[in-house]
Amino acid sequence: MLKLLLTLLILGTLLLLLRSYTQERNLSRLLRGVVLFGVVSGLGVVGMMTRPIVPLFIAHLLVMVVAWGGLIRYLWQEKFYPIALFLPLVPVGIFILLELLTGSRHGIF
Repeated sequence: MLKLLLTLLILGTLLLLLRSYTQERNLSRLLRGVVLFGVVSGLGVVGMMTRPIVPLFIAHLLVMVVAWGGLIRYLWQEKFYPIALFLPLVPVGIFILLELLTGSRHGIF
């Protein structure tokens, strides 16, 4: 069920990008949207390494929802919120810092 929801969310975002481009024919906005989509998706994939620390992983999931909302808001209203889009870097950074300070108990580094 969750995989279906994620797939629909990704397809909906891509359709929103396509609709935005066909209405306005603004190539620079399309490219910015595609890059931001790639960044948010990439941060979601990179954030999976926080799974060994469950509270940090839950925090990562919550900030991913905020980041995806920031992406949708940019595509819908062209209001750019860089803090919301790059917020998933915080749990990943905390995880890497913990790994460097306490050692590799989780087999990441």
